Amino acid sequence: SKAGYFISNPTAAEAQFNFTLPTPAVAGYQYCFANGATKTGVLRINGGTSNYIDLDGTLSASAGYVAATAVAGNFGCAIGVDGTHYKFLPTKGTWTRDSGG
Repeated sequence: SKAGYFISNPTAAEAQFNFTLPTPAVAGYQYCFANGATKTGVLRINGGTSNYIDLDGTLSASAGYVAATAVAGNFGCAIGVDGTHYKFLPTKGTWTRDSGG
C-alpha cells in the first residue's frame, strides 16, 4: 500500500518493536511509526533487503535500520525516494541509525 501507520503497544516483556519497510522502496510511499501513550518500547525500523535509510543526511548500511530510544510518544516517518532509498523524518524522540555508507 502507499501509506501505513503503525502504533506500538508494548508490554513490559516487549522492550523492542521491529518493523521492516517494503522492498523495493517506492518513491512517495510513506510509513509512520509511533509508540502509543505511556508506551516505552524501542522502535526499530529495518530498511529491508538492499534498501538504505537516510537519517539526517547520512545513509544506513544496506538493509540497515533506524531506531528510537525507549520513550513514550516517539514518532517518525519513512518516505520512499527511489527504488533503494527511504528518507526518515523523525518527529519526536531521539533516533539513531546503524553505521552505514
